Amino acid sequence: MKAGQTKVTAFPTAAAKKIGEKTRKGYAPAVRGVRQRRAVTRRVITSTRSTARQAPVLWRFDSGAPAFGIFVDGERCWVGNQRGDVCTVTHSGTVTGRFRLPDGVKCIVADDLWIYAGSTTAACTT
Repeated sequence: MKAGQTKVTAFPTAAAKKIGEKTRKGYAPAVRGVRQRRAVTRRVITSTRSTARQAPVLWRFDSGAPAFGIFVDGERCWVGNQRGDVCTVTHSGTVTGRFRLPDGVKCIVADDLWIYAGSTTAACTT
């Protein structure tokens, strides 16, 4: 280039590259109202009975209210119900502890050291 000259180069956008790709593959340009609507294909779904066996019930625990917060680790099970009761139960079904929150328990989660029971108005850690 000589002094004082400028060169402007327009690079294609990502959309332009994609359109070029499609046209090279043989796709027609998209023009509104030209292509006919595709027919809706309905698949027939046939449902069959499961062949899986149901797991045996080892024990039952009545928490006294609907329980949404349930957590199980290697040592115990934690159950929190809508009345705010949080119970710890061993894997054999023995209750080992009870806690009370001011509102219903929505979830129970844990990390390496702590168990967190969350309700709509409070959170308790043990």
